[in-house]
Amino acid sequence: MRKDALPQSIDMEKAVLGCMILERGAIDRARAILKPGDFYYEQHRAIYLTILRMRNEGQPVDLTTVCAALENAGKLNDKYGRVWVNSLMDSFTTAAHVEQYAEEVVRCSVLRQLWKAAVEVQQTCVEEVENWRITASDAAAKIRKVAQRATSGCKRKTMEELVIEGARRYQDLDLNQLEITGAPSGIRDLDRRTNGFQSGEMTIVSALPGGGKTAFGGQVALYCAENVGKVLFFSGEMSAAQLRSRAVANLARLDSLKLDRGTLSGAEKERRNRALERLQDMRLVIDDNPHITPAYILAASREEQESGGLGLVVVDYFGLVQPDGKVESQNEAQVSVARDLKAHAKDLGLPLIVMAQFRKLPVQARGKQHDLDDLHGARALSAEAALVINIRKTEEEKRDADTTVSVPVQAVILKNRFGPGGMVELNWIPAYTRYEPMEREENNR
Repeated sequence: MRKDALPQSIDMEKAVLGCMILERGAIDRARAILKPGDFYYEQHRAIYLTILRMRNEGQPVDLTTVCAALENAGKLNDKYGRVWVNSLMDSFTTAAHVEQYAEEVVRCSVLRQLWKAAVEVQQTCVEEVENWRITASDAAAKIRKVAQRATSGCKRKTMEELVIEGARRYQDLDLNQLEITGAPSGIRDLDRRTNGFQSGEMTIVSALPGGGKTAFGGQVALYCAENVGKVLFFSGEMSAAQLRSRAVANLARLDSLKLDRGTLSGAEKERRNRALERLQDMRLVIDDNPHITPAYILAASREEQESGGLGLVVVDYFGLVQPDGKVESQNEAQVSVARDLKAHAKDLGLPLIVMAQFRKLPVQARGKQHDLDDLHGARALSAEAALVINIRKTEEEKRDADTTVSVPVQAVILKNRFGPGGMVELNWIPAYTRYEPMEREENNR
């Protein structure tokens, strides 16, 4: 395609600039929608930037002052002179329509960016590809970046709209009070403190290596799949078959080793079969692709969301998610992944739970409790997450101990934007890969 055949609208670009020169309020309305790069014509881009600079500096904006500023900057010439700038005022009927003019400029800009991204992807594909997965991920990232630009100007709401939405919600709450506002974990004491896993937000569940983070995420996924809606579980560490075995052991309260070896008693087999029936009815989807990126997670989540009923996304775990595109350092990779995952949670409008690891403390610091700084990717995760939960074992598991006996653990809330912090005591039953409230275990004795 010839460059001059790419989507563009000289009339709409001139109309936007004319509105901005005529009316001060139109400047702020246009700048909320447009970026300088959205203008196809370089001279239009120069005028736009000049108007914004004058507005920021508190200078008056009109035909005379804009022409003077352009002339001082050397932006006027024989082709684009004062007469041409004056013609901008004849390109529109009313400044009240500046948003519509700006949206048309953005539409053309996004289509041009999509064309450019598609050409770059095409060129990459015909070249020698070392890693096709990375190439595919890079391609998805290019398109996603443009897609985000396309929707970035569509999420503004006036206070009037927000008040109307709020009034409707409060009326519903007056009739149907909620114990929590987010997706539940199935552990009531924890849900009361966290207020649930909030839609559009990222939650981090952390533990030491082998500390039960996957088991916790899996148990939450099971509870929500049975009581809330469809759950999509990305497992970069364990296979779908392994997770199925864990799920059966969790639901039936069975020794997972006996389950896998086929040494269950008759009563245990009945519990296993009942658990399988429950699992069959659950809307739980497991993706055990070991090569996951934020773009892959978004695409798969979109697919499940479009098929209906998706209520929760779980990612196991952060350290296995590869960044979209090339990065220069591990820190840059962590920041990129964390930022993209948070953005995807917001775009999907769903709660996103991401498992993460804590670093083991050195011997001299063993008496210290873990905090946010001990997370792998600490700065990236702590900045982007709305809720951070750390699973801590209060006692070491003995090698020769009965694994069907519970071990006390703590779910410590290190960060919570939607409720208080604090700690909830739980029981961890290794053989069942299951967490239970402390009081339940005490009642079973």
